[in-house]
Amino acid sequence: MLNIIELLTRKSHEQKQIIQKQRDEINNLKGEQGKPDIKSSKNKADDFSSEKERKTAEAGEEKDKEGFKLDRVVKCKVTPEQLPDDAEHKGYKPKVVQAVIIKSDNVLFEREIYWSRSQKKTYLGEIPAGYEGEFGPNINSQIIVFKYVNNMSIPKIKDSYDSIDTVISQSYISTRLTKKLDIFHAEKSALYEASLNVCDWQQIDDTGSRVNGINHYTHIVCNDLHTAFFTTPKKNRLTILDILRNFESRSYVFNDETFDLLKRLNVSQKLINRTQEVTKLDKELSEKDIEEILAVLFPNPEKGKTSRTRISLQLER
Repeated sequence: MLNIIELLTRKSHEQKQIIQKQRDEINNLKGEQGKPDIKSSKNKADDFSSEKERKTAEAGEEKDKEGFKLDRVVKCKVTPEQLPDDAEHKGYKPKVVQAVIIKSDNVLFEREIYWSRSQKKTYLGEIPAGYEGEFGPNINSQIIVFKYVNNMSIPKIKDSYDSIDTVISQSYISTRLTKKLDIFHAEKSALYEASLNVCDWQQIDDTGSRVNGINHYTHIVCNDLHTAFFTTPKKNRLTILDILRNFESRSYVFNDETFDLLKRLNVSQKLINRTQEVTKLDKELSEKDIEEILAVLFPNPEKGKTSRTRISLQLER
């Protein structure tokens, strides 16, 4: 493929030169000047083209192939009839060629059946994991690769399976891409949790986005080991804390720092004293616990909304 790409690129370049020469000739006939010939300042030492390597390969020189995984070995023997009587065997000259076989792997599972007369129950052999549905794990994973790695459309994905006699519908492909994604969310969560645990710092930024026509925010969290993306309706303090805690259940605590922050936020001393009376210092509380405390502090939901918000925002650990 690389050779073909380079060949097409070279032909395209030659065609551009021919077209430019024709344009220059037309301009000369009109009494105008052609395109000036500006020499490139490119350093030959910076030329990383594979032209030299390709010519070497075409000349028959073998390249080091130790990094390849070998799936099979085929011995190419010399026809005995063409050998002279004094020919001596000197071993083999290796040549590695990469090839891919794409074919169907349809499986007929013959599930063993037992019947228990005493229990009036049928026992059936289990299907291997991943083969519970209509399609095996290789197809289910390839659909994801075709879409998000190869950037193929759903009709093209179906065409690729039709070419190897696999009967699959576009609706199944669409369902595979848009539903039953819990396993991917779980994998992302595990990777993100691991990166949080092994790195001492996180960098976070956000950009605007829209979800079903509604304004949201996409948060980019990264360090030197990973980059993760999260889309949320808000970008307030609690949202950022949720992201940095990997969306674990929120926990709250009342301590000296809490009351100091409430003073700086101009919460009344009377309310702070009342809060100290109904809470215990340094005791970890759940969201349900904090809602019960706030219900005691603010029995009328229509009053004290600002103070209620300030208290709830500063409690998050």
